[in-house]
Amino acid sequence: MLSIKEEIERLLPAAERIIVSNRMDKTYKYRKLEARKVRIQARDCFQISSYTEKQVFQENVDAEKLADRLLVAFPEELCQLNLFTQEREYSFRMTKKGKMLRNSTKLATNKPGANQGLPLCIDDSAKQHNRKKHYLLEEGTVIPPLVDMGIFTKEGKVVRSMYDKYRQINRFVELVDDILKDEKKECINIIDFGCGKSYLTFILYYYIVEI
Repeated sequence: MLSIKEEIERLLPAAERIIVSNRMDKTYKYRKLEARKVRIQARDCFQISSYTEKQVFQENVDAEKLADRLLVAFPEELCQLNLFTQEREYSFRMTKKGKMLRNSTKLATNKPGANQGLPLCIDDSAKQHNRKKHYLLEEGTVIPPLVDMGIFTKEGKVVRSMYDKYRQINRFVELVDDILKDEKKECINIIDFGCGKSYLTFILYYYIVEI
């Protein structure tokens, strides 16, 4: 029978997103580890976000190193692991009595109202409600920063649970656009200070350079 590590490693080639959570000991510094598949310099790798109570630390690792980075805390420190492929969610949970529970669920991502596993695209009613609004960062366009942030799917669709964040980011871009559209300077300097994970800075770079 495969060990837990071997079983998870067998699933990694198909993984799109992995979450390790649920601290066994509240003194452990990380409350959650999350890995998302990203594409950097024409190769697939994983961006790992390590969450403390107040900060998030990020690093990019090759797929073959992912198991060693995530399983260092599972299941001794963080007892829950959820692995998502495009079709299924695999969950592993260590109980307080030391029993490992396993479960596999097919993701119904194409069914209206489905809400399990990976986030879904916004439904038709949400699109209809917002259809008159023209956003500078248009849905249907593959915008890499929004994909990496989990706001867009790989096809450029807004993730259902991230629509408020999508509107917030567009509002930020609109404010910047109002300032820059009448700017006559050949060169501008942008200062990023105290911006946390710098999500908006990545968006700002994309908007200025690509749009």
